[in-house]
Amino acid sequence: PGSGGEFSVVQALQGLSHEGFLQVLSVVFKVVAACLAHLSQLSSIVRDDILRAAKVPAPATNQVSKDIRAVLQVVADVAQGRWGKLVSARSHCTPRLKLYEFQSLAAICTSFAALLEPHSPRAAAAVRLVALPQCR
Repeated sequence: PGSGGEFSVVQALQGLSHEGFLQVLSVVFKVVAACLAHLSQLSSIVRDDILRAAKVPAPATNQVSKDIRAVLQVVADVAQGRWGKLVSARSHCTPRLKLYEFQSLAAICTSFAALLEPHSPRAAAAVRLVALPQCR
């Protein structure tokens, strides 16, 4: 379903070797980690430097902090959804995985879930659920 471009991406993912697919997941992991780290740093700068220097009242500062946490959660939720699509696109390959290949896939999924956990426990749990069908 979806556009022709989406279908060709799925085909490309299915055509990758296991190592190639892990490289794709690794790049996605690094990009998401960089985005979350950048947003966290930006949050600190806004809260600790700008708002404090401007002597913004505590209730307004608390609201800004809450809004920044909400943005981080949205980023984590979107990342989880895309991760799920990537892993699901290769689900037909799972029965052919060797044990070490499955372990490497499980390890990167676990690491990705841990990356998302501080920002969205729901997204982290969903990543773990995406990995479960790969166990069958």
